[in-house]
Amino acid sequence: MSPADLEKLHERGERVTVRWPGGPYDFVILFDYAEPGRDGWLTIHGLCVEPEGPQHRMPRSFYVRPVEGEERTYALLPKLER
Repeated sequence: MSPADLEKLHERGERVTVRWPGGPYDFVILFDYAEPGRDGWLTIHGLCVEPEGPQHRMPRSFYVRPVEGEERTYALLPKLER
């Protein structure tokens, strides 16, 4: 994605879902900004509002890929089983 595309990605404060495949929960952030990654990946930044709790309510950054066919939804790398 070009820098111009990233600026139009979402409005600041827009709710964005970050899926954690295989993880215990998903995240919802209030979008702040995005940075380009490699091979379709992005780093998105925002205030985490879900899951609830003071340990999660902080600015966070996630390295994600868009989920095809779902607006405002991204996915992290799958959680590795040990």
